[in-house]
Amino acid sequence: MEAALLAHIGIGVINVIVTVVALLLMDHIDRKKMLIFGATGMGLSLLIMSTVLKFDNGSKVAAIVSALALTIYVAFYAATWAPVTWVFISEVFPLNIRGLGTSLCSATNWAANMLVSLTFPTMLSTMGLANSFLFYALICAICIWITHTKFMETRGKSLEDIEADLRSRTADENTVSNAENK
Repeated sequence: MEAALLAHIGIGVINVIVTVVALLLMDHIDRKKMLIFGATGMGLSLLIMSTVLKFDNGSKVAAIVSALALTIYVAFYAATWAPVTWVFISEVFPLNIRGLGTSLCSATNWAANMLVSLTFPTMLSTMGLANSFLFYALICAICIWITHTKFMETRGKSLEDIEADLRSRTADENTVSNAENK
């Protein structure tokens, strides 16, 4: 009981420290790079947890490696996805719909959190803990691909420049789509 409490407190302290570091670095590192780096770290830590749990024989070493992998996952998340997504969504919507867009993204984020919370017990009972973590590692790999191919870099750009870039991308996609339909 005491070890679990200390582990929980330790993870919380690391979460806070890494978040502060992320806030200090965010204007110096590209947002896309931070997201890709974070998803890579999260995915690898989930892969390590999955592997350890798959071959776990109840050893103390496996428990320690799992706890370290979980702490590393939290650190990567707190350093990248947690702060960057909130900044990113506030930058990519045009001024006339920024409030609505940010609200919808926030609601989607909370709905996704709810979905994970509601489906995890079922995944746990049907797939097992190791395969559940492997599934989430796959989600991280998908996030890397989507971030690399679909996200635009916003660091160092004014909101007006970001809006103009998004309008240009939309116009380019519409031109390609219209040409394909002919």
